[in-house]
Amino acid sequence: MENRDLADAAGLSEKTVERCLSGKNVGQKTVSAIAHVLGIADRIPELNPEPTPIPESVTLPPVVELARNNLDRYHRQIPQFVGRETAVDDLDRRFATTDTIVIVGMGGLGKTELAWRWAKSQCTAGNYPGGVCWVDVAAGDPGLKIIDFCRYKLGIELADGLPTIEAQVAACWSRWQQVAPGLVLVIFDDLERDRYRDEIEPLLPPSSGLAVCRWG
Repeated sequence: MENRDLADAAGLSEKTVERCLSGKNVGQKTVSAIAHVLGIADRIPELNPEPTPIPESVTLPPVVELARNNLDRYHRQIPQFVGRETAVDDLDRRFATTDTIVIVGMGGLGKTELAWRWAKSQCTAGNYPGGVCWVDVAAGDPGLKIIDFCRYKLGIELADGLPTIEAQVAACWSRWQQVAPGLVLVIFDDLERDRYRDEIEPLLPPSSGLAVCRWG
């Protein structure tokens, strides 16, 4: 086949065909066009690369689930926490029949440690799959702490325009069960009695909770 005929059949210029046949670099598309006209495309390795093998199965990385508790952030270890097994068992019994428990007593009796250890055991046992939220009331802004928990532990983002903290917390409770179904445990630690009605009661969720109060 003359170069002119080959160029016409391949849709190329005669000069390009001459460059290709003389070994010049003309690009893979040009080589492919000429090779197909000559019927030798299957003999040119560059035009027939080995297909990429398809794996029989692909293992995806595990989905990282946010830890639905903030207990480790608030643990204040008491070196000798002994003799409280009865109190821990009592919490188990009481929560079997009620949604809210108040632990009362003067400061220094280990109420916080008791609540923390019980909550940790419940979290480890998976009894509160919806989450375990510890609210340090003495540090201030308990409503903001609940909102932050929902944002950083549950991935909840609230809509703009909610006018009050109470409204934002209510929205958190509404969304909570959608993203983390199951029982929820909420602990209000170091809560003074005279602050409960005004500061805490408007924030209470419609689910299980534990209030740890310090009443002198």
